[in-house]
Amino acid sequence: MPSVGFLKIPRGEIMDTIYHYDPRFRFLLGYTNEQRQEGVGIPAHSTLIPPPQFPEGQIPVFHVENDSWEIVEDTFWRPKIEIQPSLQAQTCDISTPFEIALPMSIFMKASTKFISCLLNGSLFTVSLFEHIAMLNKSCSNAYKSLEFAIKDLSMTDANHSSPFMKVANFNFSSNYIEYKIYVYNLISTMRSVCDLIVMSFAFELYYEEILKDKKFSTDCIGNILHAKNDKEIIIKERIIKNDSDFAFLDRINNISNGLKHSFLNCESGQQMLSDYPIINVYYARKNDFGGQHIATYREYINILMFHMEKFLLNVYSDNE
Repeated sequence: MPSVGFLKIPRGEIMDTIYHYDPRFRFLLGYTNEQRQEGVGIPAHSTLIPPPQFPEGQIPVFHVENDSWEIVEDTFWRPKIEIQPSLQAQTCDISTPFEIALPMSIFMKASTKFISCLLNGSLFTVSLFEHIAMLNKSCSNAYKSLEFAIKDLSMTDANHSSPFMKVANFNFSSNYIEYKIYVYNLISTMRSVCDLIVMSFAFELYYEEILKDKKFSTDCIGNILHAKNDKEIIIKERIIKNDSDFAFLDRINNISNGLKHSFLNCESGQQMLSDYPIINVYYARKNDFGGQHIATYREYINILMFHMEKFLLNVYSDNE
């Protein structure tokens, strides 16, 4: 018998047009054409009853009491979700994990000064190599875990699937959870590398001031992407040399912020399993989901790896 997830489903399919409405106010959200198995119901807050035609400025509202639609004035608020186009990397094969491979000579330029008893500048290069090793391992393991997670979904007999991780009343495939861990770790490590580079350039350019004040006023990529003062502008010019690097840093900044503290990230639901590892995030800057500017990002992680390598090469090649 065909299966979805770990549930056995009887044969026999029905193609339905399903109309979805808002859970609270019940106004029409849209429709989907879905294949439904015989004996399986439709999703919550939806109906098979088509709404009537309605003019601009009005909208159908569904009445669950008598399974009917009513046309009312459209005064309902809803955010505007903007699907961001994925980063492009034409020479990157998304079917296999990407490994960042850079010569040591590139990173020998990535040295920084030191602060006695606080900062050992010579360890900065070692730290960059360590982070790259973490990226490569996370990318490789994500692909491996995904391969097994997809096999879990294809199993018709749960006894032959991978071990489960039980949390309260929920069962999760161990391979699926490992997949998410590796993908999330990869994004976090990428963000850390980018922030380290920003701080190293800030330290080189404004060493005396930092030594005096004992603080970094510019310590992350968010500062230079939205540069507001002369110092941040100068650091930005030293690090970002082209539009492609800017787009990559902006994407990592927003994705990492979305994973870290976006209330709306809950709306992205479970990490979607696909043929290749991806990251899926909803993000509104400063959690301003009332401003109708909600961005959703869906990126292949090895394309992010490809851009990470190009960014590092550009930074240290242009600052010899």
